[in-house]
Amino acid sequence: MSTTMHPAAEVPAAPKRATATPSLDLFARGGDNALWHRWWAAGVGWTCWQSLRGELGDGAGAASHDPGIVHVVALGIDGRIKNRAFVNSGGITGGWSNWSQLGNQQFLASPAAASWGSDHFEVFATGTDKRIWHNWYRFGGGGWSGWYAFAADTKLFKYAPAAASFDAQKLNVFGLGEDGRIWERAHLGNGQWSAWRAMGDDLFDSAPAATSWGKGHLEAFARSADGRIWHNWYRFTAGAWSGWYVFDGPQRFKESPAAASHAPETLNLFALGTDDRMWQRYHLGGGSWSAWAPMGDDLFTSSPAAASWSI
Repeated sequence: MSTTMHPAAEVPAAPKRATATPSLDLFARGGDNALWHRWWAAGVGWTCWQSLRGELGDGAGAASHDPGIVHVVALGIDGRIKNRAFVNSGGITGGWSNWSQLGNQQFLASPAAASWGSDHFEVFATGTDKRIWHNWYRFGGGGWSGWYAFAADTKLFKYAPAAASFDAQKLNVFGLGEDGRIWERAHLGNGQWSAWRAMGDDLFDSAPAATSWGKGHLEAFARSADGRIWHNWYRFTAGAWSGWYVFDGPQRFKESPAAASHAPETLNLFALGTDDRMWQRYHLGGGSWSAWAPMGDDLFTSSPAAASWSI
């Protein structure tokens, strides 16, 4: 981290936030290999960075499965996935849980997380066999399912996957294939999945990112070899992806981006610049975006992760 960062110590539990207020949470690995966190709330702005500790081997994934809850998963230095959750109760059971381990299986890169509502939370990660594995939480009992590769899956991937849900029982997973193209598959309901499909022939050099601002919108992002960020959104009326479009501006990036939405028609995009600072831009509505802007002078060593409990 830069010298402007607070000391790498666990920060006392923050007071309860206003759960009904639009909110975003942002995570990244610092130079001390700990996971660092800051959050934004409408009318309040961004907090300072706080350490969530942990010995990370890469970045994190994050998602919310209920208002007032953010669940984080991260790759440990031992290659195993660990997780912890924030509960916005303000009481003795509120705040951040301790880190716990999701099995003994080892993975290559940071995990991804997604939820389609209060009854489903799922984690995805690229295994040492280069296949994408998933592990979901059984809210009705039984805890975590354990890690499973997709049945009869021979598709191989580089880097980390991405995942997003745009409606109940709807979940899309994205990965960077060994051919440099972004591939996706969709949950069809009742545990059934589509086959992997390429999202065009454009080539990329990072893990993808994905988010949704609700029914009728699903968007994917990736970094090209020249350090620019591209996006591709699903046109629900046409039943097809838009194709890849590059964001303007001179800023270049060195890791995969992250994206999250806290309300319909809103979307925040984050990426680690070649200067190791975190940058962001946001959707202004109607397809217009703000310019890239740095989020301070603190330095990081991984791609970011972002989540909101507002949607």
